[in-house]
Amino acid sequence: MSDDALTPATVGLHFERVSHQNGTCYWLDTDLMSVLGYTDSTAFRKVVLKAISCCSGLEIDPLGDFIRYEHTTAEGMPGFYKLTRLACFLVTQQADQTKPQVQMLQFCLANMADSLMGHDEIERLEVRGKLSEEEKALSSTAKMHGVVNYAFFKDQGYKGMYNMGLSQLKKHKHFLAKSGTLYDRMSTTELAANLFRITQTKERIKTHNIEGQNQLENAAFKVGRTVRAIVRENTGKNPEALPLEDRAIKELKSEGKKVVKHIRAIDDKTKKGKRR
Repeated sequence: MSDDALTPATVGLHFERVSHQNGTCYWLDTDLMSVLGYTDSTAFRKVVLKAISCCSGLEIDPLGDFIRYEHTTAEGMPGFYKLTRLACFLVTQQADQTKPQVQMLQFCLANMADSLMGHDEIERLEVRGKLSEEEKALSSTAKMHGVVNYAFFKDQGYKGMYNMGLSQLKKHKHFLAKSGTLYDRMSTTELAANLFRITQTKERIKTHNIEGQNQLENAAFKVGRTVRAIVRENTGKNPEALPLEDRAIKELKSEGKKVVKHIRAIDDKTKKGKRR
């Protein structure tokens, strides 16, 4: 398809034409790659793997949507997956946003899902989920190394990164919600910085075999201070100056469930229509 012929309608039609039916509707990853304008299968596989990692943020099991299926095209290009419509939606959200085919298929699939949820929102959900997992891992590591008061230990990490403890940080950022955590309103950039702080604190404790409450608090502060410098260098702002998002994670999760439900319903309706 020439660039001149590219419109959301033509890209959407091409997408539907390369689908397969075998009890369920699916697309070969090699066909989706072509629809999205990719020619490098290695680069595209990285996009698919990134999409798989986003499933945790939407609380879905990727095995049902990214079905392992090794195959080879007539041109000798290797493929690895059968993709459901939902998997195609997630892959498209993680694909190269500068490609016109990507933008157009995003538009088509977002309309199908009746949603404005895009790459940034899905990425934010993913990072927030990883942050929760790593906080649990850090708590476990700190306890094994002798932390007595985990709240004090955790607050030192905030003080290192933000120059203030959590309570003061909430006031500074005007976080007045009575439920949820400050993380739930942070941008992807700030969540990722905290994820890095938490994982590196855990690694510092394990690598240097740090023991005892005071030493653990000192380690948390030092790592926080290092991350503070990185954020300031990369964003031009101190972490406490990074703005919060208007939509909380809870709202994004609700939107994500709606997306999943609407996209799955498209092919369910098609199957029901055929049975009649």
